[in-house]
This record gives sequence, structure tokens and C-alpha cells, in this order.
Amino acid sequence: MEATEPQAPAPESVSRRSLLDWLLSCSVVAFAWAVMYPVLRYLAPPRTAATASATVVAAKANELAPNSGKIFRFGSRPGILVRTASGEWRAFSA
Repeated sequence: MEATEPQAPAPESVSRRSLLDWLLSCSVVAFAWAVMYPVLRYLAPPRTAATASATVVAAKANELAPNSGKIFRFGSRPGILVRTASGEWRAFSA
């Protein structure tokens, strides 16, 4: 009697059909993600940094001549500082 070596189990073969089904499902998921990602990014806009204080130095007292103005940033929004002909200061949100 001859001694025989134990044989390893045969690997399971994957059919062509099941491989194509798997690739198709992956491509459908990838397409759905490619379409939905920009929509989700649009619906959730990026966060803006809030200002730490409620005051801003827009100009020095002698920097603006009467009847002139200066645009400045107040946090994430623009503002305008105006010096009237009588020397009064006015600030507005632009």
C-alpha cells in the first residue's frame, strides 16, 4: 500500500456572473456617492469663524477728512464709516 498525501480542498471558483454582479453593485454605489456628495456639501455650508469681540477699530480720529468715508470689515460682514461735514461719525452695515 502506498501512502498518499492529504490533498488541500479545492478553492471555490467565482462565476463570471457573480463577479459582474458585484462590480455593477460597486459602480452603482460609487455613482450614487458621486452625485450625492456635492448636494450634501451644498446643503451644509462651511462654518464661518465668529468674531471674538463686538468692537472694531475702523479708522483713527484724524484719518478721515470731513465728508469722507472708509469701508471696513466687522467680523465676516463689511461696514462703512462716514465722517459728516459737521465732524460727526456714522457707521453703517454695508
